[in-house]
Amino acid sequence: MTQAQEAQKNYPVFIALFLAGCGLIGLGVVMIPAFLIFAPQKISMLLNLGSICVLSAFAVLKGGFYNYFIKELLLNQEDKKKRLYTIGYFASIIISLYASLIMKSYILTLLTMIVEMTLLLYFVCASFPGGQTGLNYLLSSIWSFVKTCLRIR
Repeated sequence: MTQAQEAQKNYPVFIALFLAGCGLIGLGVVMIPAFLIFAPQKISMLLNLGSICVLSAFAVLKGGFYNYFIKELLLNQEDKKKRLYTIGYFASIIISLYASLIMKSYILTLLTMIVEMTLLLYFVCASFPGGQTGLNYLLSSIWSFVKTCLRIR
């Protein structure tokens, strides 16, 4: 079976995992106003589960855990930047779990949530054609809006 046929066969699983991950992340984002002050660990766990589901969806689509995470992301010699983001993302998930479950650190949990969601956004955008350019444009637009609102030069 070719890679295209396998991807087509696994497409419904990809959609299910991707939508489940987006749903968990969306639920975490909706809960931010209610739980951020008192229990950021709950939001962190929803965001962790959601991001793991999203990454698992891409792993299913690209041929499994080993093909996607190890071969394509970690051992990819052409794109050293992708490897750095991968290591940072996995470290942010592990540190986020450690900070929220074991240390129960409020500040570290918040910081790792921000890093984790930023890197997940990079992964999702980099997986679609033109996604990274669109992400850079979006982030530069947000930054210029913030500078305008705060009157920073």
